Amino acid sequence: MVHLPTPGPDTGHFSTHEVRPRDKPTTKTSRIIRFPLNHYTTPPNLAAGFTALDLSSSNERPLRANLVGSKITTESFKVMLESWKDEHGEGLMYGGSCCWIERKGDAKGCVFGQFDTRDVRKTVKAKEQQQQQEQEPGPGLSRTSSALKGAGRTRTQPATTTSPAKARRNPQQPDTATDAIPEAPPQQSPEEANSHDPHPQENSTFIPLPPNQFTHPPTIIPWLNRLDLSSTNDRNHRIRSSISGIRPDGFTAHLDTWGDSLLHGAGMAWIAFPAHKRGVDAGTFATADVRLWHEPRAVTRGRVRFREGFVRGLKAGGGMGRPVVLAALSMLDCAGNADLRVEVVVREEEVDEEGFWWEVRSEGESTCYAAACGWIALAF
Repeated sequence: MVHLPTPGPDTGHFSTHEVRPRDKPTTKTSRIIRFPLNHYTTPPNLAAGFTALDLSSSNERPLRANLVGSKITTESFKVMLESWKDEHGEGLMYGGSCCWIERKGDAKGCVFGQFDTRDVRKTVKAKEQQQQQEQEPGPGLSRTSSALKGAGRTRTQPATTTSPAKARRNPQQPDTATDAIPEAPPQQSPEEANSHDPHPQENSTFIPLPPNQFTHPPTIIPWLNRLDLSSTNDRNHRIRSSISGIRPDGFTAHLDTWGDSLLHGAGMAWIAFPAHKRGVDAGTFATADVRLWHEPRAVTRGRVRFREGFVRGLKAGGGMGRPVVLAALSMLDCAGNADLRVEVVVREEEVDEEGFWWEVRSEGESTCYAAACGWIALAF
């Protein structure tokens, strides 16, 4: 572990390169970040996501990265990027970076949260145990088969080119059995469908929002902040976080992989606020906005335009100059025959009153077929 106790400024960004060089990897790299003086009277809430990952896949070691914020006070907090080792293998992190957004503990109109595949799998395990207890045979009775028995659902199609923001406007409706197909089995929840798969490709759950917080469906942005993927030459590195079915009282969060990729676990932060909130704009951008997935580039560059109301507010002086844009990874699809080295870049000088330019970059021998990012622009 390498820790830099000297407090760094609260820029909303942290990189392991601030603490150590790339050629000296360690399991944990951390630093203290100091908040602006007298800005908080109670510890703030934080939501954070990866902006860059530089992970080794040599000798088929697993790709593992985790982002942790701890020791949060009114004055500072500790940010850490880590990898880890267990009986299934040892991750190796050459480097990484992240961004975060803050809110006062009593702030209205903005909610942060976290979703992890462990949340779903713990629920499934508890359901299985309950089913087992309920179906324990009595005297003279034979044991019945579990109602949760079944194979996990598998996606074999390439990653969708529809961004999470677009998916929210046109949420995919689940398949349902009809009288015309009486032999179709009853629909299973994602938890039930994946109950006997130790590494399900789809992981989702409904997350309730605080009562009376939103009168209309809010805008919700996902950021990846934990990753645990198998790594072999034959398996691409694929992970997607997304949001669907947004209502004023809740939404469904997803952490998925597809194809032949093997997902051991993942986590994501989610940030919810009223649509068309003054001084805030948000959305997603993706390499698919610029190019096809099978035409990978070392640098993919594109531009996002802010919504009209946000631009009018900036030009009318409603903000403080050009906005601050925070962007973190929400989806990755990279070749499995090399290390994972991907970064999203939004340069301050390329943000203006109309929008901003972005880049998704891959380094070394890493091949990025596709990537997507969630972004938030703040003008206050």
